[in-house]
Amino acid sequence: MNKYEKWLLKMVEQELPRSATKSEVIEWLAEKGITDNTNCRRVVLSDFVAKEYNGNRRLSKGDAMYRAADYFGASYEMVRNNIYYKPSGSEQTRKTNQKQ
Repeated sequence: MNKYEKWLLKMVEQELPRSATKSEVIEWLAEKGITDNTNCRRVVLSDFVAKEYNGNRRLSKGDAMYRAADYFGASYEMVRNNIYYKPSGSEQTRKTNQKQ
């Protein structure tokens, strides 16, 4: 299990009761849009940066992103791109169609 998956596990444990069924966990993951490693990385990095940034008011968001890069062994640019990720038009359309 890599660091992204470990962080995601912490998120699941915090948000769902210990008695949650597998289907409830899958539903939670689907609601978050976590269906592959790329989406997992985006969600985990966003959560990590938000917690670092909000937990320490003297820390800038950029510093929180540097901490995320250091923690996950990634580049700052990769973290920044995932934090500020905007889906393309085709991805937005696909998500909208899936909800219908």
